[in-house]
Amino acid sequence: MTDNAIYDFVYTNGLHVPQDDIGLIKYINTKDKYNSLKKCHDAVLSNLPTNKRCVDIGGGIGMWSKFMTSHFDYTYVFEPITSNRLSFNKNVSGKYGIFDIAIGENNQTVNIVHTNQEYPKNYCITDGTQYLIKPLDYFPLKDIGFINIDVC
Repeated sequence: MTDNAIYDFVYTNGLHVPQDDIGLIKYINTKDKYNSLKKCHDAVLSNLPTNKRCVDIGGGIGMWSKFMTSHFDYTYVFEPITSNRLSFNKNVSGKYGIFDIAIGENNQTVNIVHTNQEYPKNYCITDGTQYLIKPLDYFPLKDIGFINIDVC
């Protein structure tokens, strides 16, 4: 879905974040929460194989993929929200492919409003931006060692 908006970003705690995403900025700036998240990444990834590929569903701004791309051979990312994908590309390096769709049970298009006052909050409603949803099985993914699903 086409989005012609211009986005500004802030750099906080090592991550580029959409400037208008106040809830996410507050979350990242809460050192205890962010440090706990980093410990969680380390604990999970240290127990997974490195010679596989992984999937990040709801990739957001790359808080998981930032670590997954250095651990796995390749990371498949699904993130429908444009401002998140733009931040993601600033935050994540390594081998990954990012899809501008959401993952769900059926092929469909839904309207999603991405709120920026609280983190995480997204709502499917009758107005808002239209996003394409496809089932994960639609994609011919091979040698997957880990799937991270971030659902809001």
